[in-house]
Amino acid sequence: MATYHCSVKVGGKGQASSHAAYIAREGHYAERDGYEDLEATGHGNLPSWAEGEPARFWTAADRYERANGATYREIEIALPRELNPAQREALVLDFIRQEIGARHAHQWAIHNPGAALAGGEQPHAHLMYSERTVDGIERRAEQYFKRYTIMDPQQLLATLIQLSDEQQHRIAALLNQLEGQTRTLTTASQRAAQAANALDHNGQKTALHLQAAVQQSVETTLHDTLTTLSQRAEGAFQEAGRPLLHTLTRVTKAAEEIEERLQRTVKTFRWKWSLIAGGAALAAVLIFIFGAWLAASTLVSWRSAELEQLNAEIAQRKARLEELHSYPLSGNQG
Repeated sequence: MATYHCSVKVGGKGQASSHAAYIAREGHYAERDGYEDLEATGHGNLPSWAEGEPARFWTAADRYERANGATYREIEIALPRELNPAQREALVLDFIRQEIGARHAHQWAIHNPGAALAGGEQPHAHLMYSERTVDGIERRAEQYFKRYTIMDPQQLLATLIQLSDEQQHRIAALLNQLEGQTRTLTTASQRAAQAANALDHNGQKTALHLQAAVQQSVETTLHDTLTTLSQRAEGAFQEAGRPLLHTLTRVTKAAEEIEERLQRTVKTFRWKWSLIAGGAALAAVLIFIFGAWLAASTLVSWRSAELEQLNAEIAQRKARLEELHSYPLSGNQG
């Protein structure tokens, strides 16, 4: 979209014809480099003595306009880049119809140079118009630009009637425009009321969605901030911890050296510990064997004494049996 630009300029006596040649790229502007940007040009409401010749009209303005008067006013306005040349021309003609109408003689042109900074096209329109109002009365060139003088009654009446008709048309157009704006405002008011009702029903839901969106945005921003701070803190920690890391590295190397020495010492005395462990195991086996032998010897001695006692009791019982056997036989004999 083109940058919006609109300016209004006033041209003094002696400036109209040269400026008209400039916007129309006529005269010496037609053959100069850098002025090949004319896209369209036109004119309207010229008096009969300058019909189809806008250059003649502006030359007469420079010649006959009063010394402290304005020979022209110019409106310069930027046009949208998105429109094609035909659409831009239609837009300019519509603008002239609304703002100038049939009241002022005018000349217009559309230029489309390349933009110096942003690149691309820079279309804009020039509209020159005379401050002299067209009243429908034919005048010669020298009379066209004269200061207003009192007319005869018939000319004055005709002018007033024409102005009254024109004002009536303008008032009617304004009333139609106001009516259209009223309808537009009414429609907008109805839509606003509907939106308000919808907001009353769905306001809580909308508020929750809005709260969730704001919360998500805050969390995202906080996460990004914390990530950045974490990265910075990590970098600072690495910078500050490098001496400590070097010290720990040296301590680790020293510990590894001590461990290697201990391993060598363990290997040196490992065979001694093996002999001691083997001797202890052998002693434990011998002690177990001796204990078993001692227990067996004790058990054998105890069993031998018990057998001897049983043998003695058996001998006594045999002797007693023999006495019992011999006793009845002695009785029968007596």
